[in-house]
Amino acid sequence: MFDYDAIVIGAGPGGLTAALYLARGKFSVCVISDKIYDAQVGLLEMVENYPGFPDGVSGAELIDAMVTQASNFGAEFETVGVTNVVKTDVGIRVSCENGENYLSKVVIAATGSRRKKLGIPGETEFEGRGVFNCAFCDGDKFVGKPVAVVGGGDAGVTEALYLSRLCSHVYVLEMLPQLGAAAVLQDRLFETANITVRRPVTVGEILGAGSVSGLIIKNEAGESESIAVEGVLVDIGLIPNTECISGLAQLEKSGRVTVDSTLASDAPRLFAVGDIRSGSPGQIASAVGDGATAGIAAVKLLQTM
Repeated sequence: MFDYDAIVIGAGPGGLTAALYLARGKFSVCVISDKIYDAQVGLLEMVENYPGFPDGVSGAELIDAMVTQASNFGAEFETVGVTNVVKTDVGIRVSCENGENYLSKVVIAATGSRRKKLGIPGETEFEGRGVFNCAFCDGDKFVGKPVAVVGGGDAGVTEALYLSRLCSHVYVLEMLPQLGAAAVLQDRLFETANITVRRPVTVGEILGAGSVSGLIIKNEAGESESIAVEGVLVDIGLIPNTECISGLAQLEKSGRVTVDSTLASDAPRLFAVGDIRSGSPGQIASAVGDGATAGIAAVKLLQTM
């Protein structure tokens, strides 16, 4: 009756770890994702904050190793987008873009998140060539260079403070008249000599030829100005990829799935790991831990069924 004991939606670190634990437990498991080798991590040129790789590892290499390991233990993979996840009388049905439907006893959602974009010229063109999303992951590429951080919330200011230790100068660009970051973070920001805060401004275009060379900002009077930078970090928020399970699991206002200590949602037999679960710090290491936690919980649940 069931196509699989477990289905994992998403092929990032959390999902692949969960699949590994389930496969090692001798349960049939399928990882379904529209981009098996192209999770956010897989797009990173170098990952230096994941334990066990003293010289760093490319995101593609890390994901490839995780896919291979899960596959070696029997996990199957389907490259297709998931459109809907629905509870049935006997299990959970996963519907895909190609019209296929799979019935599973357990589902682990590991669909990740996507960065909110500015939607301006140059943003997509220079992604990975000066436009980046993580100071901790990619900041060392801009040592001694001027960069801009778009976003003045807690996350953006934290990124700017980290980059200030690496870069020659950091511009913090905020659309609102006041920064949204906590007061203690703002104090540190304004005390840092090589950080310039510009607000309220909007970013109109990212400039470059091959890689980022600058950007154009506009003040509230509509006056344009060019700033010379070699990197632009966009940190204006994340959008959890929870559309396919929004009708099944309880979501927070942020769109993340509310989970318990085993990462189980309020929907029976549905777990959520990584960026989409409540309280996630959005790190590779934490996603792997989530995958292990949910994978172990799912194995224990399946042993009782």
